[in-house]
Amino acid sequence: MKLILPRPLSQTITNHYKRHDIFRCTHQSHTRFAYRVSVYHVLKEKECFPGGCIYFNWRCRLLNKGRTCPKKFNHVGRKCFNCREFYDEKEMLKPELLVTAKEYALFLRTMHRFEDWLESVRGREVEFSGTINSLKPGFYKTAASPQRHIACDGFLLNFSGGHINLDYFDDSIYVKLSSSAQHRLKLGKGDRVNFRALVKEERGRIVLVRVRGIDIEEKAAEEIWTESRAQLARRTATIISGHHERCLNCDRGSLLDIIGGDKKQRMMLCLEGIRDPDYCMYSVSQLLMVDRCAKVEREDRERHAGSRQG
Repeated sequence: MKLILPRPLSQTITNHYKRHDIFRCTHQSHTRFAYRVSVYHVLKEKECFPGGCIYFNWRCRLLNKGRTCPKKFNHVGRKCFNCREFYDEKEMLKPELLVTAKEYALFLRTMHRFEDWLESVRGREVEFSGTINSLKPGFYKTAASPQRHIACDGFLLNFSGGHINLDYFDDSIYVKLSSSAQHRLKLGKGDRVNFRALVKEERGRIVLVRVRGIDIEEKAAEEIWTESRAQLARRTATIISGHHERCLNCDRGSLLDIIGGDKKQRMMLCLEGIRDPDYCMYSVSQLLMVDRCAKVEREDRERHAGSRQG
């Protein structure tokens, strides 16, 4: 007889889909992430473990020899398919397991428990409470439109954790908020809120939508995003190729959803208008500001310590 244990009234949930300590893939697209790939990418999106996957690398005989293309192309793309100098190379890749077989078996059991929890809340309205980690405007563009044709799509809140009903979700949670709601509530980083919303899963991320009944328990934000400020940032923003870790963690870096095309895409958008993260002066200025604040605090402590001794 199978013994069924009762589900605990509350538990701590971790998003195993977004873990990067299980798999490693040497495909060139993962270079910027030190070849670490998420569990969702390997097991759900590509489904390439343990069987592996096949990539076709586009090549040009002229560019390979350092010669110029008659059509003045600098790299191989879809417009090269009918050229006689075009060819492709088939490459077979298999993700590398970063844990032992025993640890992987244990991981699968914990991931399946997470998936059971996810199915219990997916598409349902839940009670949520947490502290806003960041709030940025949301942007999107269609795949066929020019790069400058970027549109605003409300605001995206990020929580580093929070309570979903009675369970504590100890991982990133994203909340889509309309421009009208942000105009009314004026939310920002550090605000503690609770509300009701529907639970969605988008490419391994937990996203809360159709937010209603927002109650601000504690107000801490000083800098507020507005619709007019978001529109100004949209006009000066630039698209960055690849996902740079420093841009993901920067308050001036935002995700850009690409709608349409062969597959779903998400790119980085720099709200400071910087094209190359290696030459970003904004991040340098932020570090200098932190150092300057730390120096002022240290001098204040030393001055107060000297006055007490005197």
